[in-house]
Amino acid sequence: PDPPVIHNENYVHRCKYCYVTFKTKADKFNHEQSHMTQGKPYKCPDCSDTFGTNKQRRIHLQEHRGVPQLKCHICGIEFRSPQYLQRHSAVHTGEKPFKCSVCQRGFNQAGHL
Repeated sequence: PDPPVIHNENYVHRCKYCYVTFKTKADKFNHEQSHMTQGKPYKCPDCSDTFGTNKQRRIHLQEHRGVPQLKCHICGIEFRSPQYLQRHSAVHTGEKPFKCSVCQRGFNQAGHL
């Protein structure tokens, strides 16, 4: 027999593990990741530890990398290095020093070209 529909007709993307349904494919994918990681989908990029929430992962990362020391005076986001804070400031100033050689569109980071 077909598994029961857990939500309503707007939730058409069904988890292949537990049959809970979701409105978007992205939500379903994120949910399915929790099955594959024993409910801990957030991985530390510095070690093999996994966490149930992104907040837990961020707290753990502070053990590896230290507490952020610099804060954006406009939005309050914290950074560990002056370079990251300077790069972030382009978001607020609108500065786009990196230009695409094909279309001339500007970007605030070279990696966004």
